[in-house]
Amino acid sequence: MKKPNIKTILILLTIAGALLLCGGIITGGSITSIATSFQGEPLEEGAVPLAEVPSDQIKAVELNLIRSDISFAVGDNFDVSGTGNFDSYVKDGIFYAGASSRKYTLKVLGMNLSLPSKWLCGHASYVITLPRKLTLDSIKINTSFSDITGDSLKADTIDINCTHGDFSMALLSAGHLKLNTTGGSISLGELYLEEEGAISGSRDITLGPGQNNNDMHNITVNSDRGDLQFTGKVEGDSSFTTSRGDIHLTLPGTEKNYTLTSPEENLTIGSAAPASDNQTPEHYGNITFNCGHGEAAADFTPQSSDPKKK
Repeated sequence: MKKPNIKTILILLTIAGALLLCGGIITGGSITSIATSFQGEPLEEGAVPLAEVPSDQIKAVELNLIRSDISFAVGDNFDVSGTGNFDSYVKDGIFYAGASSRKYTLKVLGMNLSLPSKWLCGHASYVITLPRKLTLDSIKINTSFSDITGDSLKADTIDINCTHGDFSMALLSAGHLKLNTTGGSISLGELYLEEEGAISGSRDITLGPGQNNNDMHNITVNSDRGDLQFTGKVEGDSSFTTSRGDIHLTLPGTEKNYTLTSPEENLTIGSAAPASDNQTPEHYGNITFNCGHGEAAADFTPQSSDPKKK
C-alpha cells in the first residue's frame, strides 16, 4: 500500500483544523475562545515585541483585522489591546498589529496543525493607541467587515481600505491620503490634507461638519449612492462625485475664490460672504461637481484664520 506523502498529510491536517474550528463554533464556541487553544510560533526574524521598542523609534503602523470593532486612541506611547487574539510587534521601524505572517499551531492526533494568523486574529474588539505628539511616516490599515472609530490619525501617508465597514475619525491629517470604505460610510470631524488624496465609499461621506478651518488639496471624493457634505477650504484641483445622492460644500471666502463647474448643470451657488474692501480675491482652487441623480450646492462662509495642520 502506497504511503501518503507529506503534502497529503498537510492537506488532511488543514481540513481537520477547519473542521475543528467549525465544530467549535457550532457547539457554542467563538473564534476568540478557540484561538486560545493554539500556540503562536516565534515571531519572524528581526521582529521585536512592542513593549521593548521606544515610541520614537517607530515610524509607521500597519493594521490587519477582520470582523472587528476597532478604535484608535491617543496616549503617551504605542499600545494595542483587545478581547480577541492579535499579534503585536515592531520590525524595521514598523509597528504591526492584528494578523501577520505568524503561524499558530495545535497538536492534533500527535501532529502539529498549523494555521495562519489571519484565521485566528480578529472577531473581537480592539483599541490601538498612538502617541498624541507623533506624526508617523505612514499608516496602513486593511480591514473587512469591521467598523473603525477614533480620536486621531496623523501621518505623511495614510492608506486605509475598510471593506464592508464604517469609518469615523475625529481628526485626520495627512500629506497623501487613500481612504476607501466599500459598503460603508465615512465621517471625519477635522480634515487636513496637504498634497493630494482620494476618498471613496458606498454611502454618505461627511467631511468636517462645522469646521471652517478644514483644508484639503487636490482631493477626489466619490460615493456610489450617498450624500457628500464638506465644510472647509478646497485648494488645487478637486472633484466631488456621487451617483445617487446630493453634494453640499460650505467653503470659506466667496465664489470668486474658486472655479466651480458641474457637467450636469445642476449646481446651486448660495449667497457669498462679503469680501474685504479693496481686496483682490485669491484663487484657492478648481472644484468639479458630478451629481448624476441629485442636487449639488455650494455655500460660503466668512474667512477665518489660516488653517493649520493639527
